[in-house]
Order: sequence, then C-alpha cells, then structure tokens
Amino acid sequence: MSEIRCFWTKPTGEEALSLRRYCSGSKCSGEAGYHDASVPIGSAPESDEPINSGKGAFANDARWPTHCSCGYAFVDADNWQVFRTNIYRADDGREWSLRDLPPGAMYDATWYHGMPDMVGPDGIALIVMLPGGGYNYWHVDGQANNNPALQGWTRSGTVPNVTANPSILTPRYHGWLRDGVLVEC
Repeated sequence: MSEIRCFWTKPTGEEALSLRRYCSGSKCSGEAGYHDASVPIGSAPESDEPINSGKGAFANDARWPTHCSCGYAFVDADNWQVFRTNIYRADDGREWSLRDLPPGAMYDATWYHGMPDMVGPDGIALIVMLPGGGYNYWHVDGQANNNPALQGWTRSGTVPNVTANPSILTPRYHGWLRDGVLVEC
C-alpha cells in the first residue's frame, strides 16, 4: 500500500506561458482524447485576462507546435492558443504550473471562495493532487460521489495535516487522506 505525504503550495504571482495547438473535434489516442500539443515559452506576471484563442503577439513565433504526439499534423484551421496557468510554490522553494503539480500537492482554489458549499470552515477551498497521472485532482470541499447522502467530505486538522472522510474515489485513484498522508486502498 503506497503512501504520499501532502504539502502546501501557494501561488507565486507568476504564470507559465505556452503556445498550444489543438483540434477538439477529432479523436486521438492521447490523454486529452483529441489532438493537443503545447510548447512552454516562459513566464510572466499573473494576469486577470481570460485565455484567448488566436496567435496574439506570437503570430510569427517559430515555437508553435506542428504535430500532436500521435503524429497528427496540425492544419491552419485548427485552434491556436497562448495558454497561461498560475505557478505554485512549496515551502521548500520548488515550483510548478498548476497543471503540473505532483501528487500530494495541496492548494486553495480561490475561484470557489464565493460559493459557501465549496469552501471548508477555515475559508479554504482545499484541492489535493492525486496519483494516477495527468491533472488528477480532488476538491476536498466538493461533493462526495461515493456517499450521495453527504454534502461532501468532512475534514479536520490544518493544512497540510488534514484528515478527510469518506474515502477518495476517482476514476484513477481510491484511497484515504489521513493526517496529511494519502493512503491508497
């Protein structure tokens, strides 16, 4: 039975930037299920601007992806996007973009703060990254799908040393969060 010690992360005020191409109306054997490729190009101060489709200031940038990992060659009519995602930092100085946080990373999903049913009693909308590959996250303060009678999980302790009930059940992970440790069932 594997165990993962959880740790707290906070936004840095910076965003990771990437050039993204995708074709959402297509079938692909990759993780997204459609043709999708991104190339990291650096970071910038956090922005409130929505992610926009189009080439923007990067219209002539040679770094745009040309192929999906399955080999599909993007055509001009496929989507172009300058993608931004917040960068988070652990107490030990390690940093990741939101979509690259490793299993055990915890963060406050501040975009839920206006929804009382999505926030815990400490004012944190707790997210825990789970094993299983990809962007596999668990919203601890969200609805529990393995016990519909409950509004969600109950949690105690302070981050990162949190305990939650009932068990965590996602398509890629089943386990428990006990005193800040993910314990696989």
